[in-house]
Amino acid sequence: MRVAICVPCRDQVCAGFSFDLANMVGFHAATGMNIGLYHSSGTLIADQRVNLAKEAIAQGATDILWIDSDMRFPKNALQRLLERGKTIVAANYATRVLPAKTTAQNMTDDGWVRVPTRKGSTGLEQVTAAGMGLMLTSTQVFKDLADPWFHIGYSTKNAMFLGEDVSMCLHAAKVGHPTHIDHDISKEVRHIGSFEYVLEHAEINDGS
Repeated sequence: MRVAICVPCRDQVCAGFSFDLANMVGFHAATGMNIGLYHSSGTLIADQRVNLAKEAIAQGATDILWIDSDMRFPKNALQRLLERGKTIVAANYATRVLPAKTTAQNMTDDGWVRVPTRKGSTGLEQVTAAGMGLMLTSTQVFKDLADPWFHIGYSTKNAMFLGEDVSMCLHAAKVGHPTHIDHDISKEVRHIGSFEYVLEHAEINDGS
């Protein structure tokens, strides 16, 4: 087994992500796991993911752990996702804008519906698609898929564009690789965003 940790990013990464990545690599290296670390800088996420997947396959990876550079995660996340034994398994994390929504979704007759991870949620759940902020995929998924592996789609039912992660999940399911979310690890994952502080926040704290 060889696992490629693939990180698409822009020109900077978050400090919390870097700390968690170092802890993860150190934790799994101590177990003797064969790990390669790859990153692609740019602004065209679909192209970045294609290039990373091709590099991972060329280097003989059996699995790819996708981690976005704005994520926080436990150091044993890779081991736990591998133990699930699925070709596509992901964390169900929150979006970075308010009101926050979960990234896992199901396609229904009425359109796309978000899949929640609640306090009592546990184990695996099969979904139509999930975000790739923290996702483990077998490289066999991409060997079975036709090009393009990633592209931006559009939902006429919801009148919204679909991310490259959603399109990959949709096509992968058609060739026998459904997407699952891990509710347990989802509760330990965070999505780093930005927040603009205004005077009203200070007034709340000082009792004004």
